[in-house]
Amino acid sequence: MTAEIAVNEFASIVTEAVKARRTKCGLKAAIHDTARLLGLTERRVRACIYREIRSVTAGEWLRVRARFAAHLEPNSDDISLRPNC
Repeated sequence: MTAEIAVNEFASIVTEAVKARRTKCGLKAAIHDTARLLGLTERRVRACIYREIRSVTAGEWLRVRARFAAHLEPNSDDISLRPNC
């Protein structure tokens, strides 16, 4: 996998998480909630939405992918994965 593909996939995962929360909340609340869910800063989430990120570390990419996949689990009992709105 090339670096550009990894960065685009990372940004797509983060953007998808924000879009899912934006239907229930405003954009600012959705960004905050997504940052908390994925373990990122709000600035990093905004950079993903607007495709401003230039690089992603392997650890960051794997962590976000794992947290996003855990969020998709229908029987997730982890309170930190639930939206605040």
